[in-house]
Amino acid sequence: MVSYGLNAFLESKPSSKNARVYKTVQEYSPFYIDKRFGGLQIMNKEDSSFKEKPNNMTFFKEFERLEKSGVKSILN
Repeated sequence: MVSYGLNAFLESKPSSKNARVYKTVQEYSPFYIDKRFGGLQIMNKEDSSFKEKPNNMTFFKEFERLEKSGVKSILN
């Protein structure tokens, strides 16, 4: 049981990032994390109707995926 919890923790952990580069990416990314009473949600700066509420296990992976797609669309 303990190994399952540790495995879940390691899988949900966000990947490491270069602090200097990530700070620049955050400026141009349309997505941000919003704290709410029930947990965290992913919001879009450009589209106020966009809200994603992934579960805690997949939250940071989903946020990372959205950030990558948002920055790619800006660079193209």
